[in-house]
Amino acid sequence: MTTTTKRGDAPARTSGAVPDLRYSEAEEDLRGVVRGLFADRSPWPALLARIETSEPVDPALWRALATDLGCAGLLIPEDLGGAGASCREAAVVAEETGYAVAPVPYLGSSVVATAALLGSRDELLPGLASGEVTAALAVPFAQPPPRTVHAAARPGGVRVVLQEPGDSSAVMRLSGQVTGVADALTAEMLLVPADGRPFGLYAVEVAADGVTMAPVVSLDATRPLADLVFDRAPGRVVALNEDAAASVLAGLTVGTAMLASEQLGVAQRCLDMTLAYVKERR
Repeated sequence: MTTTTKRGDAPARTSGAVPDLRYSEAEEDLRGVVRGLFADRSPWPALLARIETSEPVDPALWRALATDLGCAGLLIPEDLGGAGASCREAAVVAEETGYAVAPVPYLGSSVVATAALLGSRDELLPGLASGEVTAALAVPFAQPPPRTVHAAARPGGVRVVLQEPGDSSAVMRLSGQVTGVADALTAEMLLVPADGRPFGLYAVEVAADGVTMAPVVSLDATRPLADLVFDRAPGRVVALNEDAAASVLAGLTVGTAMLASEQLGVAQRCLDMTLAYVKERR
């Protein structure tokens, strides 16, 4: 027997435990608020003008989305300053960032980096939840998510090198490079997977000695990419061994799903514009 759900009710489940994929009334309300923000703060003329400048990301728009609306902390538990929501709510915001082609680091910071830190309940999460901190996972944007935890620990472009005198046990030195990292140019923190004994995930301040980055021309002018170089840069241990691999896997897996939601928003905008043109064409 199949149960039904009215719009606005909690997602229903059938006897076969199949979820109702329709958005709830609360989720549609969230959509309306986010769409209204983007329509007001990032209309097409302003967006096109911004991407021709050296600052394609809009800091004021990001503060409004991340801090004022609280969207930066959707995936973060309430006891860490977040909203304690789920990927359903995050997907709504991702769709709307795609619909508006919004120049904000939502995918890189509030989704990918955040999902990578949730398992360890890292100290960066409260800052990410408030929007005061932005972060990026230092993997190539074109890299697909690995299929297993073991594959997530595969050799990359960064390695752990010898510590320097005075370094604490929680700090390791990293050297190497990563190409085509999304949202790194606007991040304060980088989450860097690094080979070594053991494999680990490390938090590196963008402003730290030994970190350099160079902008890369991106097909999507609203999502700048950067090549990163680490030269004995200090990194704080976030997770090691299988925990680190699981963190990388979580960030890339959730990020892939939310990127699909974002692209759905782009497609919906294209459809809406096409329909509007057909109705007005003579």
